[in-house]
Amino acid sequence: MFLVDYQDNKLPQYRTAINGSSLKWQGQSYSMSDLARELLQKEGYSSSSVRGPAHWCTEDGVSVKNLWQQHLNSMEKIIYFFTKNDHYYEFSNFSSHGLEVESHYWPTVEHYFQAQKFINTEQYEKIKKSYSPKQAKELGQSRKVAIRSDWDSVKEGVMLFALREKFSNPKLKALLMKTGKNKLVKNSPYDRYWGCGKDGCGKNRLGMLLMQVRDEFKYEK
Repeated sequence: MFLVDYQDNKLPQYRTAINGSSLKWQGQSYSMSDLARELLQKEGYSSSSVRGPAHWCTEDGVSVKNLWQQHLNSMEKIIYFFTKNDHYYEFSNFSSHGLEVESHYWPTVEHYFQAQKFINTEQYEKIKKSYSPKQAKELGQSRKVAIRSDWDSVKEGVMLFALREKFSNPKLKALLMKTGKNKLVKNSPYDRYWGCGKDGCGKNRLGMLLMQVRDEFKYEK
């Protein structure tokens, strides 16, 4: 590591080695800020505004500050969504972003998803016409009417199809792509399958499928 002055000039006479989070200089360990302050004072500079990482660089001239920022940028971040107050509420199946499937309009993904449990029944029509995604969910989770026998094997395919349709909307697609490589998590304390559950250890299948759609968009021609 080399010391850098206030004009961003590398000072090759002050070369040191990094040891964990410290710098070694003449047999002693220093923090980046303390050693920079001492050596810059030696060069006649004031010590009033020394910012450690900004005053050290690699042999190639890359500042430690920039290396650290690159590291932070590369780290996976988690984006949580669930309630209307969340910044990415648009990712919720309750968000008021409809989809059209075979000339039929569905007000939300929740309406579409729940109705697919009851194809060719009155319950299907009730869910389709329900006034809110909450009511659609309640009707879909009712067992007064039997759901289709293959539901467990097809439900993820149904959800994936609905998400692809929803996020074909250019604004929603742009919002999804804006999340980059960050992990998407449905932060529902009540749902351990589609969400992360109260303990954060749920399957988060909705978040996983959203990331799958994001990857599909990323590599589409």
